[in-house]
Parts: sequence; C-alpha cells; structure tokens
Amino acid sequence: MVREKLFNLIAKYAIFVYGLIFAGASWLFFKTDYFQLHYSTNALYRATHNIEKMGYSRLSGNEMQLNNPVMITLLVIGVVLGAFLIVQKRTNMIAHIGALLLFMGAVIPLLPPYDENLITRMLLAIGLISFAAIVQFILIFNHNADPTPI
Repeated sequence: MVREKLFNLIAKYAIFVYGLIFAGASWLFFKTDYFQLHYSTNALYRATHNIEKMGYSRLSGNEMQLNNPVMITLLVIGVVLGAFLIVQKRTNMIAHIGALLLFMGAVIPLLPPYDENLITRMLLAIGLISFAAIVQFILIFNHNADPTPI
C-alpha cells in the first residue's frame, strides 16, 4: 500500500516539482555561464568570433557543448522521468501530455548536431519543460492527473 501511494505521488506531482527545480537550475546556469558579445559592424571582429554561425549569445567555454554536470544530470533525470511517466498506464491520456513535453524538452539539448550554438536548444528545452510543468499543475487541480487504480 505504501508503494502504491508513493507511485501515485510520483505520477501526480513529479513533473511539476521537476519543472520548478529545472527552472531554478536553469536560472543559475544562465546567470553563471551566459554572456553576450558586443555588437559590431567590424568585419574582422565578426569573423574572429564567428558571428554569422554562432550569433551574439554565447556560453562560457565551448558554446556547442553542454559542460555543466548539474544541467546534464537534470536533463538525464528529465528523460528518465518523462519516459517512466509515458510508459506507465495508470493515468489517462491527457495526463501523458505533460510527460511527453517533459521528455521532448529534456532530450533536445542532448541530441546532436553539435555544430551549432547550444543556446537555442537550451531555451527551447526550458520552454517545453516549463510548459509541461504548467500543464501538469493545471491537471492536478482538474483531477485529470490522478492515477486510476488497477
């Protein structure tokens, strides 16, 4: 019975709690690792910093690769949590929308190609995971996220 209650709590509240934790970690990640290049029309400056391909927004270090172990761990946890909630059959199909959005948002920054700036993929992941948390929060109050007994 305790295992059943624990599973019900995970199925109901995990995406929302994960979304809050991911939002806080993303804010800290962008606060510490993000910087923006100065706008310039100088051709040498633009060529040196590869503005046409990478843009003005950059991450410290390699801007094509995610090097922060906390963000990598959170994204892997998001993939596992999303896959677990998609595979389980205890909630209705509406409640699976949040799990699908969480899974897609967490897997996007981890997928290749690694020849483009990571900022766009990280912002897309933050948007999808935040939207999944909001959807799950709404479903909690509509009682659509309640697990059905087997």
